[in-house]
Amino acid sequence: MKESEELNRVISLVLKVSSGLSMFLMAVGLVLFLSKPEQMSSRTGEVPFREVLAGALQLEPLEMMTLGIIILISTPFLRVAGAFFSFLFIERDKVFGFVALGVLAVLVFGLFIPGLTH
Repeated sequence: MKESEELNRVISLVLKVSSGLSMFLMAVGLVLFLSKPEQMSSRTGEVPFREVLAGALQLEPLEMMTLGIIILISTPFLRVAGAFFSFLFIERDKVFGFVALGVLAVLVFGLFIPGLTH
C-alpha cells in the first residue's frame, strides 16, 4: 500500500502543477494581450507546436494562451497514464490496468482523429 499511496501523491502533484502552470500561462497571455492588444496576431487555423513554443518563449500573447490550453488538455492524459502504470505495475491488477489503457486509447484516438465525435 505504501507504493500506491506514494504514486497517488506524485500523480496529485503532477495534476496540481500542470493545472497551475496552465492557468499561469493563460493569465500571463491575457495580461500581455490587454497591455498591448496590437501584438495579438490574427492567425487562424492550425499552428505547429514548434511555433507555439517559440512564440510563448518570445512572450507572444496568443501563443502563451495556446500553450496553457495545450498543457490543460494534456492533464487528463497524464492522469490516465499514471493510473495505467499504477494498476499494472504497482497494484498488479491487470484488469483495471487494461481498462485504463483502453481509456487512454480512447483519449488518444479522440485527440488525433478529427471529426470522430461530430
